[in-house]
Amino acid sequence: MKLTITASAVGSKIFDFGSVLRDDRTALNRRLSYQHPAALWGSSSWDGNVRLLHADGCFNVGCTHTVANYLTQRGYEVELVLAQEPPIPLPTRGVYGLRPYQQQAVDAFLSQRPLWGIIQGSPRSGRTVIAAEIIDRMQTPTTLISERLELAYQALDHLSKSRYTTGLIGNGSYEDGDVVVSTVQSACQAFNQPSSIKDRSEISLTGEAKAKARLRLAATRFLVVDETHHVAAASYRKVIRQMRQRYGTLGLSGTPWRDDGQDLLLEAFWRLVSVVRKLCESVL
Repeated sequence: MKLTITASAVGSKIFDFGSVLRDDRTALNRRLSYQHPAALWGSSSWDGNVRLLHADGCFNVGCTHTVANYLTQRGYEVELVLAQEPPIPLPTRGVYGLRPYQQQAVDAFLSQRPLWGIIQGSPRSGRTVIAAEIIDRMQTPTTLISERLELAYQALDHLSKSRYTTGLIGNGSYEDGDVVVSTVQSACQAFNQPSSIKDRSEISLTGEAKAKARLRLAATRFLVVDETHHVAAASYRKVIRQMRQRYGTLGLSGTPWRDDGQDLLLEAFWRLVSVVRKLCESVL
């Protein structure tokens, strides 16, 4: 039996999901479910299971390969269709002086489809430099989200070698550019979402700057999120979902797992580029 899976920034979908055998649908539902930690303390009738696969065959894009691989193993012929084909990356200019393992990390990410993934690297492995090289080779409006204002300024410094103009959304101001670095707090303010991460040193985004930031973030085509393990927070996810025009997402983290049982939620937004982890661990 042939099945088609489409993948986009909004999500993925199995067409003709009803034709999948009942046992296989049940197994996929189990694979794309996890127990929410809040259920342990609640008194409602909710069983605490968060289900990422819906009855119509829709699911989060980060789980695309998990679903496709399972169906293929079960004997289905799976065709993966990308709603938006990313542009061909530009040749490297060599301005970042990447180490061999960093270059392999870049190649591992750029060669996958959909263009979704987490690059894991320990401190001093050069995650931001790897991201800067990937951004430099993309031909599209890019947004990098940092956890704090200090980290946003550091990211801007790395991106100063980029072939593109850079800007900042943070500390109460909006500066436009082909590549924009935004703090989480300012991105949440732009979309009127509460932020679970507070930086008391940062000035709030208001007025015209807020309106311009919202339009620029919504137009993002390629998204990079530092400290990806925070994405399980509702504020992160609500902001990311506003960027519906994007065709690729890169996450950066030293520890892309959580201790509260929500690992699957991270996979739902990204898939781990496991080769990168092995490369970094073997060198550092």
